[in-house]
Formats: sequence, structure tokens, C-alpha cells
Amino acid sequence: MLSSVVLLSLLGASANAAVSIYTNIPGVNAPLTTSTAAYAQSTGNSAYSSLILTAPDPPGDLQKDVPITLQTTTPAGASVYQKGSYLGFSIELSVADVILGYNSTVMNPTFLNYMANIKERCGHGATVRVGGNSQDQSTMYPDAFPDKNGHPKMIQKYRLTDENGNPTYTPNINFALDLFYTMANISALVDTDWYFGLAFDQPYNNSNAMAVAHAAEDILGKHLIALQLGNEPDLYAGHGHRDENYGIPEYFTEFASYLNDLQAQNLQNEKIILGPSVCCTWTTQEVLDAGYLTQFGNWIKQVGVMHYPANNCGISGVINPQDIFANYLTHKAANTFVQNYLSTAPSVMAAGLPFVVLETNTASCGGFPGLSDSFGAALWGIDSALALAAMNFTQMLLHIGGQSTSYNPFTPPPTNMTKDHMWTTGAIYYSTLVIAEAFGKSNVSQVVDLNLASEYQPGYAIYENGKPTRAVLINFVSDAS
Repeated sequence: MLSSVVLLSLLGASANAAVSIYTNIPGVNAPLTTSTAAYAQSTGNSAYSSLILTAPDPPGDLQKDVPITLQTTTPAGASVYQKGSYLGFSIELSVADVILGYNSTVMNPTFLNYMANIKERCGHGATVRVGGNSQDQSTMYPDAFPDKNGHPKMIQKYRLTDENGNPTYTPNINFALDLFYTMANISALVDTDWYFGLAFDQPYNNSNAMAVAHAAEDILGKHLIALQLGNEPDLYAGHGHRDENYGIPEYFTEFASYLNDLQAQNLQNEKIILGPSVCCTWTTQEVLDAGYLTQFGNWIKQVGVMHYPANNCGISGVINPQDIFANYLTHKAANTFVQNYLSTAPSVMAAGLPFVVLETNTASCGGFPGLSDSFGAALWGIDSALALAAMNFTQMLLHIGGQSTSYNPFTPPPTNMTKDHMWTTGAIYYSTLVIAEAFGKSNVSQVVDLNLASEYQPGYAIYENGKPTRAVLINFVSDAS
């Protein structure tokens, strides 16, 4: 018995994926450029680590025969309706051009194919967020930036180190308006929906961010889900971006001023903000208890959180991924994720708002080589996504970084190898395909944790229109017997 995930269709339905050829964009005349590619080889970067960890020994009392009984109608306590694009992607702004494409007429066909795989299984496009740490020090420009060959590119980075102690070494970003046209063209091809992050580094000097909000709404239209205002504000003081005494009251003052300026912009949709997007030193419940929804409820479209189960930032010393691998190979990991929000989820539901994990993955600061790119990480992603869906989260997005990142769902080759190397598909990308098939195309899927006896063999049932339609069974144990 080897570690595995089984998706059972109780109605006999299946999904058949096809490869799409992208030749032009609806409404755009310029062709997409493509190139042939050879097999990608390791470059020494974390994204291509060859490290393989040893799976934990099977528990001595493992029960190999697990009885499962499903109720014939939707049980009490089933989740809110879930959509097939529930498990999506979060792209760091600093690498948006590397992932999405060079500009609005030179997009990455491989990325489009990754998105098309989701659409094929769930009937509509994937959900993608563009933002992250780099959004808060970003500025939009009307024109693209010429590269060394004079070709227009949409992302320009400056200051490649962080003198303020941020362990992610986030660069400052200039991005061109063309980024939104790129995103819109992707939506025209594969129906992708978007979150976008607004800069919050200068809340009292935010005219550029106001222009960004307008551009995102005008260009992305119905494909813009929400604008994230501020990324992990609870870390601003620790990273040197605010005074050391900066806390929730100061954050509220800035947030209110920013929204006042945003109101003057006469956006088409006032209720367009996602927040508070805290991760670490404040809890989301603390922010809500301080009056976040009472004070800003007219603007808040969704409540978002950021959460990683571990970190590879060196904050608590060096962590050997082999030492913690077993922590991911149990249903306890998903339950621990869920327990962080047991009191918060009901508060968000009572307010009638979607509850979103805007950014997560196996570990912050790029994940762990050998762990984050393992099949075990894919099982963790599936289990966590289902556990969070069962407790009424409505979206979960897996973060994507650059070449030094181990947890990427997919990674393009390094810039100097783009002509003769292919993209690398990370193990956790397959989690998104499993979830897309499990939730399907109905948009009325309800999830129930079956609470099976063994922590190593969790299971979930999916109900649609009052009937069980699919089940997802996970086995975390590797046992050759």
C-alpha cells in the first residue's frame, strides 16, 4: 500500500483534458510567440532540487480496511457551496512577467495550458492572485520598460536586497499598465479570475495606488474578484516599514484614510476590498474584534488570511526538512490549519462574506527542498484544501515565487535557459487538479469531512443538489506490504 489519493465519482462522471493551441487573443491581433523546448535539467536553484526525503515508517497499528458510510442526503454541517476553481494560485508580483508572459502580446503558452487544465475540469477559469510582499513597494507606470534589446517588458525591479531585515529580500517593483492588459488577455483565453494587490507603503501619498485601482477595475472588468489592500500589515513594524509601536489602531487609521481617498475615485464597485490579510503577529480574529467589519464593512468584499504551517526563514534556526516531513503526512496537519480559524470562520459567515486563504503553501520563505516539491506536499495540499472548504473557506491560493523557491506549483526555466528548457511542474500543482475534479462544474458542491478513524487516512464526501456525488480518500502511508 503506497501513499495515494483516490477520487471516486459516485455518478460515473469523468473529466478529459485536452491541449489547447493559443494562436491569437479575442480582440487582439498580435500573435503569441512560442518556442520549442527541451527537457529541463537541474540548475542548482531550489526550484529544481533533486533532494528526496525518506517517507516515515508506517504506524504499527495502521488499519488497512476502513469502512465508509455516506448519508444519502446532504448532512447537517456540510459546507457552503464550493466552486471547482476553489484551489488556485497566488503569484508574487515581482515574478508576474516571468509567469504570465513578457507583455500583453507575448504570453506564456505553458502557463495558459496550466490554467486550461483547471478550466477543463471545473467548467470555468482558475483563480489567480497577483501580489505578495512586493505589492506594497510597487508603482505603476503608463508605458512598458524597454529591455536591453528594446523590447517592451512590464516589470522592472530595483533594490534587490532589503536593508530592513525582511527575510524574503523583497525588491521594489515598477510595473507597466500593460500588466493588466496581459491579465485581461489571459482571461479572454482561459477565463481566469483575478485578485490584485494595492500598495500600502504610503497610505497618505497613494495617488498611484488610486490609479492602479481604476486600471484594474476598468481593464479586468468582471474578471476582477477583489483588490487586496495591504499585505501582512502585522509584519510592517518588524520589517522596518512602520514605527515599532505600529499596531491594529494605527493600521485602522491608515486603512480609513486610504478608503476615504479610494471613495473619491468613484469606482464602479465600492465593495471591492479584501483584507485584512494578516499572517503572524496579529490574528484575524483580533482585527475583527477591534471593529474591522463594523468600521469598514461597506468596502469589504471578502475577508482574507495568509497562513503557512511552517517557515524556512531562519527565524527559529535552521530546520532540516527531513525532521518535519512526517508532520505533513497526517490529517493532523489539516486540522491544525483549520483550528487557527475556528472562531473566525463563524464571524465571517455571520457577516455574509467569503472567507479566503489568499496565500499559503508548505512553508514561508520559499518552502523546503525535498519536502515542498514532494508527493507528500501534494497530499498535504489536497487534505488542507478540503479541510478548509469543509469549514466554509471559499478560496485557497497556493503561492508561487521565483527560482529560489521550492514550493512552486510550476516554475519556468531560468531567464538564460528559456530557449532550450521546459517548465517544471511542481508536485503541488496536481493538488489543484484533484480539487477541480472533486468539486466539479456545478458550483453547488458541499464538502463534508468524513472524520475517519485514522489520522493517516482522511476522507471527504462531496454532495451536489442534496446527493453524494464524489468522495476523496487520502492515504498518507507508504507501505510496500
